[in-house]
Amino acid sequence: MRTNISEFGRQEKSILLYAEDCLVNNLGRLNSLKMNQEDFDNLKKMKEEGLLDFGRLPFHEIERLQKYFNRLTLPTHWVSFTDEAYALAWAMRKERADKGVKELQETLEKYA
Repeated sequence: MRTNISEFGRQEKSILLYAEDCLVNNLGRLNSLKMNQEDFDNLKKMKEEGLLDFGRLPFHEIERLQKYFNRLTLPTHWVSFTDEAYALAWAMRKERADKGVKELQETLEKYA
């Protein structure tokens, strides 16, 4: 199992952060319209590594959710994380935030 964010590619980081966001804000439900084949492959790979669990929602659950979501936001899959996946997602968010803060500081220095 990979435990360092440097072992993940850009696309792997992106789908892990999307999945983490869905865990926090959408009860672990994913919208397949926001994912491509590489995202599905990466989630399956992470599942095989034991970082997370992932699958398709049962048809009847998708049908039930149609009352609450429009076609573009309807969740079709679910995900759950191990503690290791949460730790990786946190480290990836921090890396992304640190990069953004650095860029902001450089921009602000131009106007100082």
